[in-house]
Amino acid sequence: MTSEKKVGDKIKALRDAYQISLDELVVRTGIDKTQLEEIEGNHYLPALALLTKIARALGVRLGTLLDQETELGPVINRKKQEKRVIHFADRVQESAVLDFYSLAEQKSGRNMDPFLIDIEPNASEKQTFNSHEGEEFIFVLKGQLRIVYGTNDYVLNAGDSIYYDSIIEHSVEAATTEPAKVLAVVYTPV
Repeated sequence: MTSEKKVGDKIKALRDAYQISLDELVVRTGIDKTQLEEIEGNHYLPALALLTKIARALGVRLGTLLDQETELGPVINRKKQEKRVIHFADRVQESAVLDFYSLAEQKSGRNMDPFLIDIEPNASEKQTFNSHEGEEFIFVLKGQLRIVYGTNDYVLNAGDSIYYDSIIEHSVEAATTEPAKVLAVVYTPV
């Protein structure tokens, strides 16, 4: 089963377990009912901001929707181990592609979600903005990154980092025609 299907199944299972109707989830998230049905029906994996809203409305961490297994002790990721990829592509703008590699998906009860993210260049002129509760830390490993944060525009090079409150609208994309790779840590309060 792909990660997209697992996410839809988990949202539906959590909603059922907590006895939250689809209409109630619409009210809690502000997401259109048809869109929530498509997500639960595994038609696509929504953007990170929408997943964060859904997780918050269900009272779980973002990682709960993305996890495969849980581990109570420390989780170690070896450099050469293959990591499961979570592929995000904006539904409207298929050219904006982010591949997330979770670095702690097995760790239960965590408060942060660390990811390695491959960011493909945006082939269109349109930017995708996100906003959700919490904080994000991004460290550029390779390439050049463009971050629009509120009304500010930043370009970061390999070795640069940024830490921000993610409640402010923001956009993260490769700054050039070359892909970028980042280490990102996302904190979303439950």
